[in-house]
Amino acid sequence: MPRILVVEDNPIMAAPLSEYLHEVDYSVQVVNSLAEAKEIISQERFNGIVLDHALNNAEVNNPDLNGPGLVKFMKMNDIKTPVVVYTSWNINDIATQYPPESVSFFLAKTSGPANLKNHLDKIIERIDVADTQIRKKELGKTLDDSKEQMIGSSQVMQELRRIIKQYAPYDHEPVLIYGENGTGKELVANMLHQHSNRYKKPIYDVNCAALPRELLVRELFGHMKGAFTSADKDMPGAFENASDSSLFLDEIGELPIDGQVSLLRALQERYIKRLGGKKNIEINARIIFATNNDLVARVANRTFREDLYHRMNSLVLRVPPLRDRKEDIPELTDHFVKKFSENYKFANPQVHNSALARMAEYHWPGNVRELENFIKRALILNDQVLDAGCLDKYLVI
Repeated sequence: MPRILVVEDNPIMAAPLSEYLHEVDYSVQVVNSLAEAKEIISQERFNGIVLDHALNNAEVNNPDLNGPGLVKFMKMNDIKTPVVVYTSWNINDIATQYPPESVSFFLAKTSGPANLKNHLDKIIERIDVADTQIRKKELGKTLDDSKEQMIGSSQVMQELRRIIKQYAPYDHEPVLIYGENGTGKELVANMLHQHSNRYKKPIYDVNCAALPRELLVRELFGHMKGAFTSADKDMPGAFENASDSSLFLDEIGELPIDGQVSLLRALQERYIKRLGGKKNIEINARIIFATNNDLVARVANRTFREDLYHRMNSLVLRVPPLRDRKEDIPELTDHFVKKFSENYKFANPQVHNSALARMAEYHWPGNVRELENFIKRALILNDQVLDAGCLDKYLVI
């Protein structure tokens, strides 16, 4: 079920809109201020954002305190969630306040929630058709690039690298990566791919939690022309696209039961059938799974198939949380400071030892992703100085 964030400060508008979107099978969360919206999109992922233009009626002429302020914040923080501006204002009057190509649709509230729903459907379908969370990795990435992304010299990280290199040549065996959100499971999958014999071809990525069930099945297995109403041509799925390469199935614990049955068959038989097709298509993709779920518990409560779990549980990697490798925080901090200095042209960023000491005391529930976002905010908001006080002022908990 797609997740939608509604940013609307008028409860008379927000309540019926939220109720309607729930009825048409969207998962909806509502916030009523710019500050709340910034906080939640920094921590959580949504498939789309429905944004009211005038969030602060006392400051309607100040774009930074209204809808454009959120869109600019998203652009600055590289948050690429599609945005629909749903407004009572004249669209021609307000559109120029938004950065170019930053909004998917501008819609008048008078057009009604059904029209909004149709446009949200188009966003989901566009993601589906364009790349549907199957992101092509750059062919030019080298092994050294992959190593550099896994920052940390702690013993646990050295052991993780060692196991990755040992697993990499056995590229017909599935690999299951466990790790909390923000630990870097995708980087581990990329390093595994780069050290394998398949490194010359791009790795493909499907997020199993980001798509509705019917779209996910189509993206994994493809479809034939006429398989459903809008299927006007044959379309290969991720298994075919990743032939002779690697297919990274992220958040595999969220795969619906019927998708689990099809995946089990693919792993066992090494072939698939497109939706609406009869032909067996041989697959030659290395399958890499990742999850932050306890799959044993999922098996126990019958939300995950036991036979699929044992088929996946061949080669296992566990990515340590940041709290278990705090000795890597200075190295990670140095990496991110250099990254943001290059990206944002910082002239002379400074990191105080007092900040590193405070950072070592914090438990980092969002792991490396939380650390990266905190460092970015602190440098931007504190004049390129990261000191002890930044944790109290800029750490979003």
